[in-house]
Amino acid sequence: MKPLHLLYVIALIACTLGLTTPATAGPYEEARVAFDRGDYGTAVSLFLPLAKEGNGRAQTLLGYLYSTGNGTAQDDMEAVKWYQLAAAQGYPGAQFGLGVMYRSGQGVAQDHEEEVKWYRLAGRQGNIDAQLQLGLIYANAYGGVGKDDREAIKWYRLAADQGSAEAQNNLGSLYHSGRGVTRNPKEARDWYRRAADKGLAAAQYNLGLLYEEGDGVAADNKEAARWYRAAAEQAMASAQYRLGLLYEAGDGVAKDCSEAIKWYRRSADLGLAKAQTRMGQVHRYGCGGTRNSKEALKWYQLAATQGESRAQFELGEMYYTGDGVARNCEVAQKYVSLSLVGGRANVSLEDIHKLRDKVLGCVKSESRR
Repeated sequence: MKPLHLLYVIALIACTLGLTTPATAGPYEEARVAFDRGDYGTAVSLFLPLAKEGNGRAQTLLGYLYSTGNGTAQDDMEAVKWYQLAAAQGYPGAQFGLGVMYRSGQGVAQDHEEEVKWYRLAGRQGNIDAQLQLGLIYANAYGGVGKDDREAIKWYRLAADQGSAEAQNNLGSLYHSGRGVTRNPKEARDWYRRAADKGLAAAQYNLGLLYEEGDGVAADNKEAARWYRAAAEQAMASAQYRLGLLYEAGDGVAKDCSEAIKWYRRSADLGLAKAQTRMGQVHRYGCGGTRNSKEALKWYQLAATQGESRAQFELGEMYYTGDGVARNCEVAQKYVSLSLVGGRANVSLEDIHKLRDKVLGCVKSESRR
């Protein structure tokens, strides 16, 4: 489950309160105008007397201001106090904010049962952020709540119907995999598309996969490339890697090794082991005149430290043959042995055993010298 970023999440409370400034200005409306223009110090001074009088909207936004330290010194206990008062009156934004405080243990003892309780109260009143978090909690078994895909779907759908891009993408993923619902790639495509159109990189990537694989849609690498690019330009490493593959193969785009390497490099720099392995391969075997064994060795080593068995296997070969590095059969043996531990990752067990036998023979030969 993704961690909640407190400042980001609580900042949404103002949006989820459903508050607007009426034409007739009163004390609350004056405070809200100051809040909306970013004059938080004034907002605090105006919200405070209203909050003391029991105004739940003022209490909610005052809780937000204390939790973020906008317009006043940050004070989690004070934030919790105001959230509790507004939550007790049934304000969903405050209930959600209180749930976040219980999640992180800010101003209160960390308590996931309390967190879920307040999310549920807020979610039942239509709070989109609480609905999304409940979906995540049930999908991932968190905070004492058992995994329940059907319950996750229920909450995701409520948030998705209100326009939450993340909920739409997650709902699409459940339809794509058939978790908690009959597998339906077309339904997955529709939810992915809604989220992708909002600019969510994860949904753009997922939609690209559907088009590349022809799952629920006609296979269309040109369309796959379009969606991968949208996600790749938002620095999504997996999308950058897949876009690189399309450029290298010339699938859906004109074959272009330079463009492929550009996207592999961006993905590899973000730490994606598969992209680091691919960088090793294009430099070892060549793509657009890029053969450079030493550069290949560098990228393979980065991927190998992450347990990428293809990179470990290739390193074993390079150390065995002395390709770009001094021949060292003991080091070759280490990498070949490592490649047997993980997944096969596009290298057959037969090939690994063949190389291992050669390397073992080399090690024995060296030991007799």
